[in-house]
Amino acid sequence: MNKKAQAQIITTVLIILLVLAAIVIVWQVVNTTVKESTEQIEGGTDCVTIGLEIQDVDVTATATSFKVKRSAGAGDLNTIVVVIDGVVQDTEIPASELAELGTTDFETYPVEAAEKIEIAAKLGPNNNNKLCQTADTHTV
Repeated sequence: MNKKAQAQIITTVLIILLVLAAIVIVWQVVNTTVKESTEQIEGGTDCVTIGLEIQDVDVTATATSFKVKRSAGAGDLNTIVVVIDGVVQDTEIPASELAELGTTDFETYPVEAAEKIEIAAKLGPNNNNKLCQTADTHTV
């Protein structure tokens, strides 16, 4: 066999291998970017689909109580974070207490004459325990 023919075959094989390596590298970058974007979008849609509403607020000198109602819409809800007058409460409402279309009571001691109550959904571990934006606000 001719040495020139062997060199052309080796060159062609090397070019094919380089093209394949470039395709694998580009695919890894694109695949990683797409997966990360998809996870962010999924978490964002959970924040939108989990509808929460504050109802029946009762503020006294020694306690603040209210009900939290959840609207229809599935999502990876873990807990509901309660913020009263800008202070995050130690007690969160577990998702197990609030199914879709359900209502649960929340009472905190001592909060003297609360002026502003806010609630926000906190997603589960599948969404990196992301804290969503405020779902509802009630001003007393």
